[in-house]
Amino acid sequence: MLTYPVVMQNSTQRSTVYHCYLPAHDALLLFRTSFSAPKLMHTLRCAPCATHPSLKHIDSMLRKGVCATTNLDLTDLQSLQASLPVKEGGLGVRRVTSLAPSAFLASAAGTETPQQLLLIRSVTVGSTNPTVTSVRSTWSSAHRLPSPSDDIVYRQSAWNKPVITSDREILTSSLSDSIDKARLQAVRVPHNSDWLHALPLSACGLRLDDNAVHIAVGMRLGANICEPHQCPCGAMTDAKGLHVSRPFI
Repeated sequence: MLTYPVVMQNSTQRSTVYHCYLPAHDALLLFRTSFSAPKLMHTLRCAPCATHPSLKHIDSMLRKGVCATTNLDLTDLQSLQASLPVKEGGLGVRRVTSLAPSAFLASAAGTETPQQLLLIRSVTVGSTNPTVTSVRSTWSSAHRLPSPSDDIVYRQSAWNKPVITSDREILTSSLSDSIDKARLQAVRVPHNSDWLHALPLSACGLRLDDNAVHIAVGMRLGANICEPHQCPCGAMTDAKGLHVSRPFI
């Protein structure tokens, strides 16, 4: 008998295959808002599946889906950046392995009082859920932080913020090139990522063609978008589409 995470893994795989037939702009928007982590959010909030092996397989499929949609071959660091929220310089295609503990703990905290009221005649009323304690301990050990305060413990963003901060610090510390560091800072400027939230409406001139999405996402993540060549201006252009030299005039 298949477990629910495995069923969702198969469903995510089918969605990843089907959406590749859509235009890149449509596919990227649907992928971020529907076919990726949002498709699993109910499961992540209701079940303690943070350590389930299927989540890693789903993350792998999501990475392949982003690569197929944007026609890019992403490295591990570029995939990590893509998994960050849009305002943090990513594509908003979150990794389910990083979301699972935060989603479950926020849901458990938000429903604790109703659960106690429903189970008021049960012998377990008032007792601590060992599963919640275990997941909370794992979260605290991983981020070396105490649990969020009681007034915000029910908010998923309160649990998820340290996860995002940790991923961003790993990404920043791994970038040795000053150009990549500047790129990461630039994509985090307010309104610099608004195009990712725009609906692909042709009548309003808001639809990007596949090549535009390929270049825009590639420049955002620092991926290779072309073969090295000589620009019409005379400068050499590297695989990332950047001028690496300019002749003296």
